[in-house]
Amino acid sequence: MKYIGIYDTLRPFLRYIAYGCYHKSYLMQKLGQSARIYEDNLARLRFFLPADKIQTTRHGHKEIHTLKGDIYQHNDHYLAKTYQTKALKPKAAFYFLSLLQIFADADEPLDETTLLQQKLTPTDWPRPSGIKDISRSTMNRYLNELVQLGLVERIPGKGRYYYQKSSRTFSGLSCNETSQLQSIVNFYAHIVPLVLPGIFLKNYLEDLNQPDKHNNLIQVKHYSIDKIIDEELLHLLNYCIEQKLTIIFTYRSREISAVPLKLLIDCYEQRQYLEALGKNTPTAQHYSILQKFRIDLITNLRPGPPAPDCQNPPTPVLHKLSLQLKTTSDHETENIKYRILQRFPQAELSISDMDEHILLCTLSIHDDLKLLPWLRTFYPFLCPHTISSPLLRQRLIADLKEALTNYGIYPPVS
Repeated sequence: MKYIGIYDTLRPFLRYIAYGCYHKSYLMQKLGQSARIYEDNLARLRFFLPADKIQTTRHGHKEIHTLKGDIYQHNDHYLAKTYQTKALKPKAAFYFLSLLQIFADADEPLDETTLLQQKLTPTDWPRPSGIKDISRSTMNRYLNELVQLGLVERIPGKGRYYYQKSSRTFSGLSCNETSQLQSIVNFYAHIVPLVLPGIFLKNYLEDLNQPDKHNNLIQVKHYSIDKIIDEELLHLLNYCIEQKLTIIFTYRSREISAVPLKLLIDCYEQRQYLEALGKNTPTAQHYSILQKFRIDLITNLRPGPPAPDCQNPPTPVLHKLSLQLKTTSDHETENIKYRILQRFPQAELSISDMDEHILLCTLSIHDDLKLLPWLRTFYPFLCPHTISSPLLRQRLIADLKEALTNYGIYPPVS
């Protein structure tokens, strides 16, 4: 085996191998190396290092190598498992859960042929496109991963393998590990109902010591846990809401005084808002205007005096918005129906009597313009001239004219 004269030649390769999260094609592209250089470097590692210091795991059809005992890999392929979890695609997760449900209901071990005959998706379920029947090789790969995770047992018999749910999933856990797992489950039991990740751990721990006290659990989309814990702005807003204090802050170069009501998260706009009662004019004495403020634009926030006894904030009135979408096939129509019902489960959908490819839609909403970004995602199926809201119709038609003009197209749009 030829030694490397300059260690810097091998150093980047060693570093990525130590992470345990990268496969051959990634390393070749990242390091600008050919397949031959990759194999030579890997052969050098195998020659110079003890045999048990290099471990190999498979992710799909790719091999991922890692070093055992390095500072990045102190817990049995932790980073490699994390990489596999983050790379898990929604369709694969769907099939994993489907297989686990089949095993949970089965009274006896099942072989692959029997599993392939199972209906993984109900025939009356409006599943999204992309979830189809899987091949035997894919089924075998999923089963192997479930066996490695300890969730499924493989039983040899009659020239084939049979599979069943594991009866010893937690048998190898010590008392300390069982206690840690209970704490983890308890923690996520409080987060999962909130849908979005993140929680104020300080408030959560206080609730554990004072069962009768219920603090607001705050979660913010796209914020890491450490960012949430240190986010003084959200702490202060939540404190003022609980203590029923007014707040004073700067918003778009204006000083605002308001009574904070609640924190809102708009999953579609991916922004966080503060809902508060504001004043008609800066000198007004009463807080009577229901307003929303983007939290990322709030600066110089400070508590004010106790909030006065305000009247109940006005409840936004729902009104009907009707529109039409024109498709070219039944498949497109079903996909659009699915997307609409995901956001508006109570939407009224029907097919036009005049044309079987025109979908009539009626929504119940508070604010027309808040629907603008979502409706843009339905181009080119959306018919702007059919929208019942004049303001929304005008904005969408203006968008279309601007887009077509930018492409050098000037058709009449009305």
